[in-house]
Formats: sequence, C-alpha cells, structure tokens
Amino acid sequence: MFTQLRYLSFMVTSIFLLFILYSCSENLQSRIIVKWIEKDGKESIEFLKDGTVIGIYPSKFKSGSESVTGNYKFIENNRLKIDFGIIVGTVVAEVSIDKEGRLNLKEPNGKVEIFMSEAMAKKMKN
Repeated sequence: MFTQLRYLSFMVTSIFLLFILYSCSENLQSRIIVKWIEKDGKESIEFLKDGTVIGIYPSKFKSGSESVTGNYKFIENNRLKIDFGIIVGTVVAEVSIDKEGRLNLKEPNGKVEIFMSEAMAKKMKN
C-alpha cells in the first residue's frame, strides 16, 4: 500500500514538473516570434510562426544589405536549430530572453549574439 502511494506521488510530481517545463519552453517559443535587431543595428533576424526565419545582414559585395531565408525549430527547451541552407549553413544555438527582453543566441563556440526586439529598438531611437 505504501509503495503504491509513493509511486502515485512520484507520478503526480513528474507530470507536474513536465507540465512546468513544457509551459516554460512554449512561452520561449512564442516569445521569439518577432523581428529582432542586433545591438549594433546592422543585422536582424525574424522568426515567423510557420518555422520560417529571415536573416538580414550587410552585403559583402555591394552597398546595402542582403537577406537569407531558412527554417528553424526548437530541438530542446532552449536549443534552437536554424537552417539557412547551403549558402549560410545550419547552426544550433542556446536561446534565451533575458530580463531586459533581449534575445540571446549562444553558438556552440561560445559566441553570444544579442538582439533586441524591433519595438525596443524603435523606443531607444526616440
């Protein structure tokens, strides 16, 4: 009897923890669905609901900027796979949104790219 009660308690706790983890990741997944501007304003990345990602960056060959379109998906709670195809390649990054509301993408080599939402960038300009 005691073993069954302990097992039931374990199962309820496990389900609750899984629900909490799922809720947190769902929140992060929905919060990235905006256009993000890199802190220096030269690059941007936009995540769409359908899994499309659009990157805009300064052109190396002409004046102005270029864009590249690809796909993204969460492969774990805070790990994001971004695939821009053969032109740019694929990267898996740890993703987080800090308390100031900035998007942080940490690449496997340790490099962290910081973006602010387009709305935040506009507020800072005014």
